[in-house]
Amino acid sequence: MLNNPILILMWKIVAENDHLYYTFAKPPEGMSLLEDIPYFDDELPCHQLDLARPLDYDGKLPVIVHVHGGGWVSGDKKSPYRYYGMELSRQGFAVLTVNYRLAFDYPFPAQIEDLVAVLKWIETHCDEYDLDPSHVYLVGDSAGAHLCALLANTFVSPELCAVFNIEKPNVKIRAVGLSCGVYDLERLLNSEIDFPNLKLTIETLFNREDYQNHPLFRYSSISANLQDDFPPTYLLTSLCDSMHPETLTFADELSDIGVNIDLRVMEEELKLGHVFNIKLNIPESMEVMYDMLRFFKRN
Repeated sequence: MLNNPILILMWKIVAENDHLYYTFAKPPEGMSLLEDIPYFDDELPCHQLDLARPLDYDGKLPVIVHVHGGGWVSGDKKSPYRYYGMELSRQGFAVLTVNYRLAFDYPFPAQIEDLVAVLKWIETHCDEYDLDPSHVYLVGDSAGAHLCALLANTFVSPELCAVFNIEKPNVKIRAVGLSCGVYDLERLLNSEIDFPNLKLTIETLFNREDYQNHPLFRYSSISANLQDDFPPTYLLTSLCDSMHPETLTFADELSDIGVNIDLRVMEEELKLGHVFNIKLNIPESMEVMYDMLRFFKRN
């Protein structure tokens, strides 16, 4: 495996900062939380999810699958993500905040395979946990946004399902919510976007220095394989985030093929950084959360 010590150190520092937030932030109230539910029968922590639901509800709940970021190589369903999922659930959703295999040890497409397994878990356990598999929404931040968009795009294409060897579970992805994401790795690599240690990250994701020759590299791009029936999409970015050109370009691509989108761009003077929306102590994070959920409820 290509485990570069510089990359490991960088993401260790990010993880420590995330843990500080989780340690000192106040957990949301008004929901139930089941932690560390296995969605794959191998007892690995990377194959566990948390399930947050409102305390009071009738019937089956629409489901949000929340996919964390971390450059495909880092991240965990804890840190800010658990609290974010809990807050989402207060608005009338069952929220699955999921772990998945990380590329330091499991190269692409392990991450997509795991998200498919989560959707299969929804199909299998929908009666047990009062989940509505006909109303599933994908929410992802940064690398998690890439994975959500890639999964949504693949699910509407039999050809792409065959490429990734995916047997589709009986669930319906109604819409996606994507924050500060990446939608074409080749475009990102050739851009002037400030993504620390980007080439090392992509090499690690595909576990080879000649990542362009990986048989699935060209299929990792949503933009290059974009399907006309991509689901309705809520897109979020901030002009203070160096990654914002990716979101703006993807919004144009979706609009060009007639996809229903809601684009929210936070102005530079707000000084909101990359994936600011998962930190509940930032007022604007609650504002865009409600925006996204209103969009979901219309789709």
